[in-house]
Amino acid sequence: MVELLLRGGGPCGGEQDGVLRVELIVLVHLTLQDARGEEINPVFWSDNFISLFPNETRTITATVSIEDLHGENPIIIIK
Repeated sequence: MVELLLRGGGPCGGEQDGVLRVELIVLVHLTLQDARGEEINPVFWSDNFISLFPNETRTITATVSIEDLHGENPIIIIK
């Protein structure tokens, strides 16, 4: 079982943590959306597509301009 830990929080305040448990993660693409469901761009990710096997860990960071967040916490979309 692979666990993907999602940690929220940042300059807009509030924190939302969660864990996604799956058997295998292969070439998953991450995006950020605002509360209206609009994709936030540009976002600079430390890795664009990730694969995880059981017992592997990886930390992925996203860098985005605070102005692009419009005072809201972003939502992580996993595809």
